[in-house]
This record gives sequence, C-alpha cells and structure tokens, in this order.
Amino acid sequence: MAWSFYDQNGKVLQGVLAVSIGTTELATDSVTTVKITDVNVTTAKIADDAVTYAKMQNLATADRVLGSVSTGVIGEVQVVADMIATDAVTTVKIAALQVTGAKIAADTITGDKIALGSDAAGDIMYYNGTDYIRLAKPGTPAGEALTFAASATAPSWVAASAGVGLGMVIALGG
Repeated sequence: MAWSFYDQNGKVLQGVLAVSIGTTELATDSVTTVKITDVNVTTAKIADDAVTYAKMQNLATADRVLGSVSTGVIGEVQVVADMIATDAVTTVKIAALQVTGAKIAADTITGDKIALGSDAAGDIMYYNGTDYIRLAKPGTPAGEALTFAASATAPSWVAASAGVGLGMVIALGG
C-alpha cells in the first residue's frame, strides 16, 4: 500500500507499506477472477483432485481421450478397438499411404478396385518384374494370339499362325 504525507516543514514524504493479509482478514468470496492476475494460479496452488474432467475437456464433444503416459503427465493414450465407435474410421481419417499390404486381408481386393489406367474390355494385366501393368488388346483383334517369345519377359499380341501351339495361345475371336 502506498502512502504519502507532509512533514512539519512542508516536505512530502512517501513510501510503500508492505501489508500481509491473511485468510482471517478476507471476507468469504472476496477474491474473484478479476482480482487474480494472469499466470498466478500454479500447480502448487491447486488442491489434489480439484480439477475435474469437465474443466479439462469440452464434454459436449465425443472427441476426447485423456490419460496419463507417466505419473502426473496427461498425454496421448493408446486407443484400443473397443474405444472406437462402429463406422468411425472413414476414408478422410486415414492418412495418405497408411494402408499397406500387411493391413489388407487376403482375397479382399476385387477387380473393381484395380485400375491400371485407360482400362478397356479385353485388356490383360501382367507383372513386369516391378509392378502390374496393362497390355491393351490389339486394335483389330481378329486372329491375334497372346504369346511369349523365347527370350521375352512380357506377353505380346501376335498374328495367329499355324505354327503357334495351342498350349501357348489365347486367341481373340474376330
């Protein structure tokens, strides 16, 4: 508390009086939010178990997972399957490139999920050693046969001939 007064010679005397106010001098409910300056409510001043869940999280939202990663530290918590609502994981929730082969069950990818680009009826898909690629059907498929040349690493369309063995031919009608 600041003070000032005039002495007997008319000189102004000033100073600061340090006063300690204890709980007995404070009226009930006299310390309000506006009387507490910023950054003065510290962990040491908060009683154990005094902060409720409602004070830490918006209870109106379903997006809440709080927990302790170590004693006294609130942080991320492992989310187990039982905590995830049915149909809660949608396409927009999955980050790019996070669905890997190990996450796809065997025999679950159907033909309507495969696109090689410019796909058309009669196209053939084959593995070139690196990836699956598209072999387009011939422009005029009458009499064409799908074959492998002796040193070839990929199939190709060739004109059917009498010398092509039946075990090596898939012919498109024409």
